[in-house]
Amino acid sequence: HSEIQDNTLSGFEDGLPDGYLGGKLDPLASGLWPSGAKYIAPFKNTMFVAGDSVSGIAFSAPLQPEVFPPDNILDLGDANLGPVTGMFPTRNALVVFKAQGIYLIKGDPVNGFSAQTLTRDVGCNAPNSICEVPGAGLVFLASDGVYALQGSLENEGMATSEIRLSTPISELMKRLNRSALLNAFG
Repeated sequence: HSEIQDNTLSGFEDGLPDGYLGGKLDPLASGLWPSGAKYIAPFKNTMFVAGDSVSGIAFSAPLQPEVFPPDNILDLGDANLGPVTGMFPTRNALVVFKAQGIYLIKGDPVNGFSAQTLTRDVGCNAPNSICEVPGAGLVFLASDGVYALQGSLENEGMATSEIRLSTPISELMKRLNRSALLNAFG
């Protein structure tokens, strides 16, 4: 419609009739925003959203982060591991954490996305603790310590695995207040 030339203008009026702005947008054509959205992560020109749903992650249409077609849902399964507790885009995979599981979402919007289970033994309990550390990998806080995902996170001959970093401070980790893990930052 128009471009505002400064960052101080707080109001804008125009005299164009609504008919000149284009046709009405049908909100059902673009799908509904995922209910209970808690975690959002961009990956391969697509927006991934997870939340209260125990095993589903919704993803947007490519280059349209506000459009969520109804069929764009990845089922992680493993409902007994609880809902998603964090997501982090890295290299060529989107890493999805549950309290007791880690999944890799790979692919692209053209050929499709798929989810694969990395582990059901370790997960992340503090979504703000997830941080990529050069030379160490993707570091995060689990209920029993600090871990790192090492490896290529892609099929390049090097397996992705989780390494426990907090072994030298295991006595300190035992004193951690488990009910406050959501407040931990990395």
